[in-house]
Amino acid sequence: ADGGPRYEFRYLKQLLERDKSIELSSLLQEADFEYAQEDRTAITQFPVKREDLARFDVLILGDVSPTVLGSTALENIREFVREKGGSVVMIAGTQFNPVAFAGTPLENLLPFELAGVRIPDAPSDSFHPVLTLEGQKGNSLFRLGSSDVESLRIWNGLPNLTWLVELVKLKPGARVFCEHPTRMGSAGRLPVILMQQATAGKVLFHATDETWRWRFRTGDLYHGRYWIQAIRYLSRGRLIGKDRTAELTVDQSVYQRGQSATLRVKFVDEKFIPHETDGVSVIIERKGEGRQTAKLTRLRELPTTFEGQLTRLGEGTYHGWVSQPAFNEAPPSVDFRVEVPQRELLRRGMDKADLQLAASTSHGRFYTPDDVDKLPGEIPRGTPVPLETEEAIPLWNRWELLTLVTSLLTAEWLLRKRWKLV
Repeated sequence: ADGGPRYEFRYLKQLLERDKSIELSSLLQEADFEYAQEDRTAITQFPVKREDLARFDVLILGDVSPTVLGSTALENIREFVREKGGSVVMIAGTQFNPVAFAGTPLENLLPFELAGVRIPDAPSDSFHPVLTLEGQKGNSLFRLGSSDVESLRIWNGLPNLTWLVELVKLKPGARVFCEHPTRMGSAGRLPVILMQQATAGKVLFHATDETWRWRFRTGDLYHGRYWIQAIRYLSRGRLIGKDRTAELTVDQSVYQRGQSATLRVKFVDEKFIPHETDGVSVIIERKGEGRQTAKLTRLRELPTTFEGQLTRLGEGTYHGWVSQPAFNEAPPSVDFRVEVPQRELLRRGMDKADLQLAASTSHGRFYTPDDVDKLPGEIPRGTPVPLETEEAIPLWNRWELLTLVTSLLTAEWLLRKRWKLV
């Protein structure tokens, strides 16, 4: 739901409509009544009844007016999150979100204090958000590549943003995933994307409405990957009937033989976190082979996260699950694979020494893209090679050959006729 058709709404709506695993309903407060009749995902009003709202797993609230939504809808949204385990994504805007929610039931869901929030009137200098340690290791929202290293490389290559709501004071328990590289608030650098656990559900807040800029020259590749992963992450608790106590992940889904695998357990509910520094154990089993146990230790920077490494893994498919502490539900688990190294892909850079040796051996020269413009002037002048050394003889234009071929064909036909072969 959004107030008007800004870029963030348009691109996100189109993305979710194309994803067949998502059932979407969209609402534009400024749209005419005819718009809802012409658009296949549009609805005419926000769900008013609790049972209608309970049909959804995730709500995305853009720059919507709380007055238009109504007090009943706002109260139902709070109950949807705090009691029903639903999740809400809130995207800041220039008119209502978040300042207009002061004094409403949604104010308590926000991961920051509304006092001191400043909404800029116009875009400022461009900036590139910096992923915090929580953003890199704390969840799967920012898993843009096949590994943590590749995901960070992709993130650092995304286009810059230009607009940011200044959230000065955060609430206790707010988890900041990415922040402004230089601008500061009372608790450190200004947050860009942050989340709050609101009893049973979650609230993810975007202090910018410019994630659509991530589509530049890549389309839905990274913009879509982030949003689909965010929606699945937020809806996980509703889809399994309750929120998971913890989550087990690996830093890559596929490893080469010789690589170390990093196991990571993230606790969602802090009351289940072991007191011991190494109080988490994970059992790793390879298909058709025995088991091994890995001890995970608490990260000093992230008290809710435990991490450990596995070394000397052989080729095969592995399945791991948390054996300690014990869980009331099925323990968190993860699968990954170890493959034989592809040696030809280990060194992908240019081997300058070998190329220079090949050029010297073949009496040639070695050029790089920087000096390739010199090539046309350094090509030696060649000597002319005649294409024809003697006058061509037009064999098929001689009457003698035509007579001979015609005579042979005629003789063959007469003989076959005589011998009754035709």
